[in-house]
Amino acid sequence: MNMESILKCTANFRNYLLKDLAEPEFAKHYLEISVENYEKDGDIEILLQAIRDVVEAQGGIEKLAASTNGNFQHLSDVLDSKNASRLDDLLDMLSVLGFKIERNDLLSDDT
Repeated sequence: MNMESILKCTANFRNYLLKDLAEPEFAKHYLEISVENYEKDGDIEILLQAIRDVVEAQGGIEKLAASTNGNFQHLSDVLDSKNASRLDDLLDMLSVLGFKIERNDLLSDDT
């Protein structure tokens, strides 16, 4: 398979993913799995990408900012951040999108 074919297939996958993530139930399961993986490996970038994907599929950062009466730039900075200390902000975004994740579930007994 050449690079052109790979890119074509990858682009199609992303389009299908975003279409699926526009459905709240699919997005909920996608985020649940992403949070579970974050709990296991602590890779904040993968969790951030999952949240970015859902935000994009659910109408974009502009719609999220309008829904939260939030600052577009602040929300954009949170999504672009690689800083795990912003996890509370990310969880607040998920809550606005209609996803309920218990913060205590994300913390291990060691913290």
